[in-house]
Amino acid sequence: MLDHPNSLAHGLHNVGIGYQLGGDREATYAVAHRAAALAEKFALPPWRASSLILAGWATASGAGAADAVRLIDAEIATAAGPLPQYYLGLAAEVLLSAGPADALGHLDRAIAGIDEAGIGIYLPEIYRLRGACLLALDRGNKTEARSAFATAAEIAKRQGAVIFERRAQASLSELAQ
Repeated sequence: MLDHPNSLAHGLHNVGIGYQLGGDREATYAVAHRAAALAEKFALPPWRASSLILAGWATASGAGAADAVRLIDAEIATAAGPLPQYYLGLAAEVLLSAGPADALGHLDRAIAGIDEAGIGIYLPEIYRLRGACLLALDRGNKTEARSAFATAAEIAKRQGAVIFERRAQASLSELAQ
């Protein structure tokens, strides 16, 4: 076993991100919980916060969605690395089912925080989720939603982010039907 808690917490957190990107809530939670416990034991606040955010996403459903978003929002400032847009995107994804208006606010904050257009690990998904929020708020927002989905697909293609490109194309196809 690696005998460097910071590196181990970092690695576990990255594995958790991989599971989250693949949509595996159970695996995300297991790894995030382990990373958060390690970070707590060795006083590594950024890794603790980042891992709690992933755990919040993994456990969010139904009535627990509001609690998960509060946890994510509370930990974003302390979280490790240059991923605040990713974490805002996770919060928005959780909120989408419960309160699309609040989700839209998180996504708009994420987009406003982008320093360089088209750059960001979760940017295609943020635009795709924005389109979904717009439709959830009003089915009449089809033109703006289509634009968000197309932007998501374009950025994902440029980034080589195949999973995000497919999700954006699926959203465009669903909208066309």
